[in-house]
Amino acid sequence: MTTYQYQKLTESDAIRLILLQPSTDLDSPLDCTLLNTSLTRCHINFSDKYTALSYVWGDPARSRLIKVNNEAMYITASLDSALRHLRDRHRPRLIWADAICIDQDDPEERNQQVNQMGWVYRQANHTFIYLGEGTPETTLFLETLHSKSTVDWKPPHLRRGSIERVRDVFGSEVEVAARAWIVGRPWFKRVWILQELVLSQDPWIQCGTSATRWACFYSHVFNISPKRLLKPEERIVHSMGRLHFQHRSLEWAKNETAEYETAENETPRFAERLYDLLKSRKGFGVADPRDMLFANIGLVGHATEHENKLLHLIMVDYQKNEAKVYSDLARYLLKSLDFRIFALLDPNEKRCESEAPSWAPDWVSGPPSQYSRFSDELKY
Repeated sequence: MTTYQYQKLTESDAIRLILLQPSTDLDSPLDCTLLNTSLTRCHINFSDKYTALSYVWGDPARSRLIKVNNEAMYITASLDSALRHLRDRHRPRLIWADAICIDQDDPEERNQQVNQMGWVYRQANHTFIYLGEGTPETTLFLETLHSKSTVDWKPPHLRRGSIERVRDVFGSEVEVAARAWIVGRPWFKRVWILQELVLSQDPWIQCGTSATRWACFYSHVFNISPKRLLKPEERIVHSMGRLHFQHRSLEWAKNETAEYETAENETPRFAERLYDLLKSRKGFGVADPRDMLFANIGLVGHATEHENKLLHLIMVDYQKNEAKVYSDLARYLLKSLDFRIFALLDPNEKRCESEAPSWAPDWVSGPPSQYSRFSDELKY
């Protein structure tokens, strides 16, 4: 079988989508067609509605085969597992997954695609957060959470079984074990996930083939907080859920022009929002240190015309090395704000291998920020 070769994307908002073929057998080979389309067409055409995938790459070795347009492509084991569990049993499914839909060996394409990645998640009908194959406890827990969310609209005579099942699971060892497994997954410490979650219209959590809406899981964690102190891993879920809710609320408020304009006028400057976000995420997991900037910049909204003059320093550009990205980011923050970035420098900090100047903060090295450090005042 010949190796798949990417065709160049030509439109300014072009993307690729995976048309994943169905199978009733989890172990059957993955087979798909890679379609060229655009964000504009996905927005106006019902047939181009897709599901975005959020996952952890894990081992970067591309060791698993997927057939793409009848040609061979090799992907990571984590993506292979995600696609197998997302694959529908009977119908083709449109999916966006970065490792396949972006030519990872083309720096120019990566720049263009990463710049619009926020819109990929905004446009997706659903985003599935794949955490792994899960355990028997996570299967029962997620299925129960999902059934609990449907109890309220059921007619009274159909509620009894659902309520009894919820009572059997919640408050049991199953709940404790499943929640601990979920919040302990590496996904929650991956730098890209905040953008992927916050910008998504309808995010879901999935372990194996069991899934429930993010809102259901967030509500579950939120309801624990009045009863006891949240564990560090639970606090990150709480903070992320709050940011997702804040962003969705602001999106809805855009329909009320006057209110939205007032909110915009009260938001901190672009550089301040970026600094607060980077500071709260410092030390989180990332495979490419440059992504500490590139994965977060799409979350901080729009810059004013005056601020645009310095944005060239922090634009997504994978042709820059890590040292250049970090030194340009430091220059941008110094020119836009003040000397506050120097407070992040630690002479005892073990810096990652980089030729960045000593006055440029290393956003990867050092102990991770406390889970509760997501800025409560972060505005979009």
